[in-house]
Amino acid sequence: MFKVTDCVLTVKEGLISAQLTLSGKGYGYLYSGTAEQAAVAEASQWAPYVVNDNGGYMYTIQISGLDTEIPVAAYSIKNKKWYDRTLVFQSDSLQKLEDGGNGDGGILPNPPQPSQPITPVTPTEPTTPNVPTVPSLPEASTPGTGNNGNTGNTDTNTDSKYDSNTSGSTSKVESTTALADGTYTPDGFKWSGGTGKVQITCNEITIQNGQAFATLVFSSDHYQYVKANGNTYYTTKGSGTATAVIPVALNQNNRIIAMTDKMSVAHEIEYHIYVYLAAANGSDANESKAIGSGNNDSKTLDEEAPEIMGLEYQSETKVEHAECFKIYHYEKGIVLLEVDMTKNTARESEKEEDKKTSEDATAKLYQANIVKYLLVPENVNIPVGLDQDMILINIPADRAYVASEEILKTMEQLDLLDLVAAVGSKKKDCTISEIADRMSKGKDGKSAEVVYGGSYDAPKYKTLVKQKVDLAIFPASILPQKESDTNKDTLTVKEQTERFNEYTEKFAMLGIPFIVDCSANEKTELAKKEWIKVYKVLFGCEEAIGDGE
Repeated sequence: MFKVTDCVLTVKEGLISAQLTLSGKGYGYLYSGTAEQAAVAEASQWAPYVVNDNGGYMYTIQISGLDTEIPVAAYSIKNKKWYDRTLVFQSDSLQKLEDGGNGDGGILPNPPQPSQPITPVTPTEPTTPNVPTVPSLPEASTPGTGNNGNTGNTDTNTDSKYDSNTSGSTSKVESTTALADGTYTPDGFKWSGGTGKVQITCNEITIQNGQAFATLVFSSDHYQYVKANGNTYYTTKGSGTATAVIPVALNQNNRIIAMTDKMSVAHEIEYHIYVYLAAANGSDANESKAIGSGNNDSKTLDEEAPEIMGLEYQSETKVEHAECFKIYHYEKGIVLLEVDMTKNTARESEKEEDKKTSEDATAKLYQANIVKYLLVPENVNIPVGLDQDMILINIPADRAYVASEEILKTMEQLDLLDLVAAVGSKKKDCTISEIADRMSKGKDGKSAEVVYGGSYDAPKYKTLVKQKVDLAIFPASILPQKESDTNKDTLTVKEQTERFNEYTEKFAMLGIPFIVDCSANEKTELAKKEWIKVYKVLFGCEEAIGDGE
């Protein structure tokens, strides 16, 4: 009779192992899988019994998760045959152990081999080969104790129940705050990591004894624990979600690791979270305008610098004539560039209900009326998740694809042609002599410094990737133009829109940011010339001479 009388689960590095004690002594081995798989597996992958202090047979196997049927094969000593069994490890019946009892921080000892090992016999009807093997079990730590033998916190009024041993996978965070004790609603919350299928929300911050705790809710109840602050915090379940309360550093990026058993085996996923509370910085939140708090659906350029979650505004670049862009400066040299992609184009009169946007999140940002670019200097950290609201560009760009000669002329004026890696015209058609010369192969056989990257309406994506392009700049003609401005041989507005949307999806997929130079859509020559200010922030030459003012 196959009856489990005792079970201890241990977790380490995202893997769950089960130590099972059976009521009888009729089984020589257990195997995590089916009887068919066990019959053809290597004997080293079978779990032998270990005799416990009470004379019972114990077996240690790896399991794939909780609250789901798990196939386990048992080898009968008498019948010399494998039998299929099914086990379900119910999460709501778990009781955390307070002490591993072995004095080594909760690590289970390797089970001794039985004094009289049993020689298994292969079934008379062998099963098919090439069955996936089961990896050997790692050492597992007993929940409830850390490296120093501490039993962990059980105060549910602050953080979740936790163990203090995460094998150094996360670091301590500075959760200290000057805010008064109480419950707060975050002014913003962002996260990154995983596949995006499971969402993380944070609607509550608790301050207790000068420490900040965030309540994280995962949209799946398969999440069993969260590693953070050097500890492992166990989740609580309800309504299909999993909740963990963890210490956090407010208004800073926090790294966490969460374990889910949704997949075939338990799996740890790394996330980064940013919990924004304006009061922690001594300022008032402006939730209606803060970028990063989920409010970023602009229809027009911002007349005042928008609040960006976690960034301090400093100044604005004065724009006197141009109507299609705005430039705002924030701390650490970070710049917000806004570009109006509708003014004087066919998109200007497009109805909201007629718009067709991409499923790709980054492509959608390009397809908005106002595209917001966050220009971030090298080695500067920004709050995680801002890339969900803005296109991120690392500045200064130094390997640009320039799709038109008008743009090349602007860059020539600023002495920036050495930052061009690909262009939208072939060598024989290029009128910028410096670029044409650099499109020739060197005498020593080296590749040309600048290559043809395809025309503005037919980019060569593979070439751009090979050239390691970090910024693409297109002329305004890439945007859908009014039919009155086109001739019979050009694409319809609908076709132009579809083409533009296709570009956004391709560049988003490749991770190459692109900007549309809308100077041609400005009404006056002074406004067109003022676009030189955009190039100054993109290429880090704001002090350059000849700014067109």
